[in-house]
Amino acid sequence: FNISLPGKDVLSHHVLIPASTGKGKSNLMSCLLWNITSQHYAGMLVLDPHDEYYGRNSLGLKDHPNKESVVYYTPATPPPGAATLKINLTRLKPEHFTGAIALSDPQRQCFHAYHKQFKEQWIQSLLEEKRIEGVRFHEDTLAVVKRKLISLLGLDITDNQFSAQGVFSTQAGENTITDICNALEQSKTVIIDTSYFSGAVEILIGSMITTEIFNKYKYYKRTGQLQDKPVVSVVLEEAPRVLGKKVLEQGTNIFDTLAREGRKFQVGLIAITQLPSEIPKTILANMNTKIILGIEMNTERQAVIESAPQDLSQDNR
Repeated sequence: FNISLPGKDVLSHHVLIPASTGKGKSNLMSCLLWNITSQHYAGMLVLDPHDEYYGRNSLGLKDHPNKESVVYYTPATPPPGAATLKINLTRLKPEHFTGAIALSDPQRQCFHAYHKQFKEQWIQSLLEEKRIEGVRFHEDTLAVVKRKLISLLGLDITDNQFSAQGVFSTQAGENTITDICNALEQSKTVIIDTSYFSGAVEILIGSMITTEIFNKYKYYKRTGQLQDKPVVSVVLEEAPRVLGKKVLEQGTNIFDTLAREGRKFQVGLIAITQLPSEIPKTILANMNTKIILGIEMNTERQAVIESAPQDLSQDNR
């Protein structure tokens, strides 16, 4: 059967693609991206932990007839026409870390205090343990926060001088997030190759870009410009990493906010998962289109059945 979906509505009202391993989730997503890249109503942000959609060494979106609408960022030797992924440390804010790493309340307060005092230089100031007038943090809190930042961001400190080794940079990448958001606003498909990163770094980068585009679209709604903008959809592989019950117990993150509020601002999610039962019912119920492939475990089928507006109780098998 040929199936036709009203793209703008479907993408802004969120999509869930639940299926067991090997049931075709990635292939389906490739087909959806191929079709959407032919249109001009949507910008797609793809966080690609397996580096499979661009097709660096196989058929992929690099071979699309509209390949000028495909933007590819990778940290490792970009092929011709692609861009190196570098992000400047000054673009990081405390809220970007929610969901990426576990922080206690004192550690979170430490982040926010340094950001409030030192603005864009907050990470460097924290690592240098600069004093904040009238505020004192326990030395254990500072030590743990420093260790987490150094490990997550790939920083190196020698003789009180710190440098960045990985995707985060002290010099380059000031405009990377802005450039990605501009490409999304031009209805382009932006693929971020996150196959070289830990899950925490991937979530941190995704959080930065998603927060920026969401804030821009909120501004467009306030100023009456939203109807002229394409819908933007964020593709999340292994979605429970940022939408799982355990993660959300640590505090709300931008992806959770998108699931609840995104449709008002034309920003949606495509959540791909083997384990829909790990995502809270309130979020599953907000995923208005569910493309259900084979699900082997009964508990996972039940989670999808219970969160669907239709009565699927007869369709368990």
